Amino acid sequence: MTSLSQQEFDSVLLKFLLDEPFFATIIRSMRKVRSNDLPTAGVNYEGGTMTLYWNPDFMSSLSTKKKFGLLKHECYHLIRKHVTSRKQKPHLDWNIATDLAINSDIPLNELPECGLIPGKKNVLKVEDKEKLTEERIKSIEKFSDFIESMPPRKSSEWYMTRIQENKEIKEIIQDLYGNKIVVILD
Repeated sequence: MTSLSQQEFDSVLLKFLLDEPFFATIIRSMRKVRSNDLPTAGVNYEGGTMTLYWNPDFMSSLSTKKKFGLLKHECYHLIRKHVTSRKQKPHLDWNIATDLAINSDIPLNELPECGLIPGKKNVLKVEDKEKLTEERIKSIEKFSDFIESMPPRKSSEWYMTRIQENKEIKEIIQDLYGNKIVVILD
């Protein structure tokens, strides 16, 4: 798999501008940073500057429709003030809660396969299972069962409360995401 070049990313943004003018207005106002330091993409708001971070390897793996879904997802974090006035701690739990709320509102066929979607079970690929310990597989499956048990279309705060109430899930989140070793589910 080849990485998405800056020029290819700019072409995606141009097409996004034409197909999704509302979201493109938000994207246009962001600083864009190509980064291999995160597994997918992310947004930040600091010092009055909105920044979109994007992983060129991950972006190259997506169809145009799923690239657009990912860009919409990142815009929703800003629209819903998830990284500004509504931001909560701990960050990992909040990010998962906000992802669940956002992904309830984006059509499934526009979301990357690894997205956390309430009511949908994520399944590990066979080749990924072969690389993991049995204990790690069980943790991932418990987390996936938890996500599947969540109803769609709730607020970020609602999902955050469910995460905070479940000590085992909080520990699994810390184990899976806290050490920057992110397992992308499919």
